[in-house]
Amino acid sequence: IKVRTDFCFEEKTLATVNRLVSYLIRVLIVIALLIGSSLLCTAPTITGSGDAVTIIFRMVGFVGYALSVFYAYLLYRDVKKGK
Repeated sequence: IKVRTDFCFEEKTLATVNRLVSYLIRVLIVIALLIGSSLLCTAPTITGSGDAVTIIFRMVGFVGYALSVFYAYLLYRDVKKGK
């Protein structure tokens, strides 16, 4: 009986799957940030006036939107490098 002890192919495959799953998780985080930030930025005012709470929500939404764009750029750069 011959036992195969060369697992080089499996290690490469697992490394590739691990990298792809890492990309997928990062993409899901970027998408969640983008959707949540868009909801906060476009939240209608409850009272109809620009009260402080609404302005703060919109500022937080804008910061989240900027972060999601920045993270998307970092993800794009890592994909291009092959990290």
